[in-house]
Amino acid sequence: MKKRILSLSLALAMALSLVTIPAAAAETVPAVSNNINAQHYFTSSETVKSHLFENQTGGLTRVEYIDGQIVIEDYSSDFQLQASRTIPMELSLWGGFFAGENYNFFVFGQNNPNESDSVEVIRVVKYSKDWKRLGQASLYGANTYIPFDAGSLRMAEYGGELYIRTSHEMYASDDGLHHQANLTLCVNQERMADVTDTGVSYVSHSFNQFVLVDTGGYLVALDQGDAYPRAAILRKYNTKMGNWTSAGLTADITIQSFPGKIGNNITGASLGGLAETNSGYVVAYNYIDSSSSTDKGRNVYIGYVPKESVQGTAVVRSISPDESTSTPQMVSTGLNGGYILWNTFQGGLLNDTLYYIRYDSTGNTDSLQSATASLSDCQPIYYNGKVVWYTTNHSAPTFYTLDSGGVTAIPAEGTTQPTQPEQPTQPEQSGSTAFVDVPTTHWAYPYVSRAAENGWVKGVGNNQFAPNDTLTFAEFYTMVVPVFASDELAAYQAPAGSPWWQSYMYVGGKNLPSETISFDTFYGGPGPAPNPDKRFQDSIDKRATEAIPRSDAITIMWRVLEKYGLDEQVPGVEEARAKIEADLGILPLIVDTSVPVCYAAGLISGDQNGNLNLDNTLTRAEGCVMLCNLVDYVTSH
Repeated sequence: MKKRILSLSLALAMALSLVTIPAAAAETVPAVSNNINAQHYFTSSETVKSHLFENQTGGLTRVEYIDGQIVIEDYSSDFQLQASRTIPMELSLWGGFFAGENYNFFVFGQNNPNESDSVEVIRVVKYSKDWKRLGQASLYGANTYIPFDAGSLRMAEYGGELYIRTSHEMYASDDGLHHQANLTLCVNQERMADVTDTGVSYVSHSFNQFVLVDTGGYLVALDQGDAYPRAAILRKYNTKMGNWTSAGLTADITIQSFPGKIGNNITGASLGGLAETNSGYVVAYNYIDSSSSTDKGRNVYIGYVPKESVQGTAVVRSISPDESTSTPQMVSTGLNGGYILWNTFQGGLLNDTLYYIRYDSTGNTDSLQSATASLSDCQPIYYNGKVVWYTTNHSAPTFYTLDSGGVTAIPAEGTTQPTQPEQPTQPEQSGSTAFVDVPTTHWAYPYVSRAAENGWVKGVGNNQFAPNDTLTFAEFYTMVVPVFASDELAAYQAPAGSPWWQSYMYVGGKNLPSETISFDTFYGGPGPAPNPDKRFQDSIDKRATEAIPRSDAITIMWRVLEKYGLDEQVPGVEEARAKIEADLGILPLIVDTSVPVCYAAGLISGDQNGNLNLDNTLTRAEGCVMLCNLVDYVTSH
């Protein structure tokens, strides 16, 4: 993507309100949510929804954005719920929360589809420590089309100023695209009158952002860029904070360069933390060279930058075993060091094996330890001599503590499990092979009739096939699994009361996973899991009735070739890749592999203009074509 320079001429405005929002009636049990593994991401991060801090009474306060409202709960030092309340959202998008020394702050946002400089895109709201609303400061326009897009939001404070590091999708550029970049804001806490877009440290795309103000008063930020620069980059500014005017760079340190094409979203990394020590700055992240084999998982790395460094690269080394890891969490226990924590994958699914390691002020580490615990997007804090965080799994929080004695889990009172939604029944189908809406003159007649005659597909009733209707994931797996995974299908027993598609989705997702199913289960999809299979089941529950994109169907075909050992025998793959390069664009690695193979094998072809239309959904007729082509290829090789 082309680099776009941020406009520094922005419309800023201030609004001040002294309306106090009364506390809601205290609940008898903690709020139920689902934040397990929410810190983990594959390509781009999200705003942090779960927060924990030490309150003024010496206990802990949980602040979490749950289903459109903000839940605030006070706990005693032994993790007993004391009081709770809710605070309403003020704009449609959640940005984040920060517990400052004197005030608490929320950040909200809203989209700006008309690219108007008069639209309030970000609002910073100040609360007292006893949750009285004290005022707000607003940012208008600010070259922002969608705030917080494809990134996170984190805050720091110093000298009466609040510093916000986040991201935004910007106004359309000359190429007609809305490019994404980081965004750094400064707010005067007392006046709440100055929301300043600092206009410094442009990174695009910036898929995660961390920020701190060090003990010397200097702002230090960490971004994950895929283009400008294509690296995990640490930047330190030469103006002491507390009276923001402008700032230049003192240090510009590359933590990890990412190979690949500029703007390719897949960097092979995810960032987990930034901390200051006595002598420098420590960064935690996971990474694998995205141009290498996808059979290998990401390792966790620690990067160390001495404070006197002004340019160059960090001292970096791997600290995890050679296995797949989640995005790590990092927590400082003081200027002498802290901990880095992560979970691991087993069979492509995140499990509750927790690894943790202590680092010192120069980035050196102790021996690796393990325990049973799950991480979340709750940033661990150092509290009463222990590292503390909480995780929810469609439940009330489970608090975890970590010290030299190991990890302890403390379930909160009132854990509940959600009720399961009613499942759809299998749609009516017809066994007829003569369909009135697929006459012999129909372009797909040979494929539809052949698939029906072999029992691979059925009609929708009334001697109709509905060739132009979209296929769902469940329907496509119902076509493919009985043909190419019949033994596995026969061996699987669906639980009583399961929906009609359970067997096909389960067997297909396990043995012939699509790109989306793999993404959900491996990179943190819709459901968490002490039981590794739970995340997979949550994924197929979510995807079963969704329309299947062509890219996912092609990946399933490639999995069939892989199963029969044919994927590496297809000739002309690189020539095919060059021919369809424009269609490929920027794709996940698994699709970037599967599409050229299937195209070279003749399993897929373009439309009348040669376009593959990978993002389009698949029709029932197209599914028959793919299935027949796949059967022919496998049986002939």
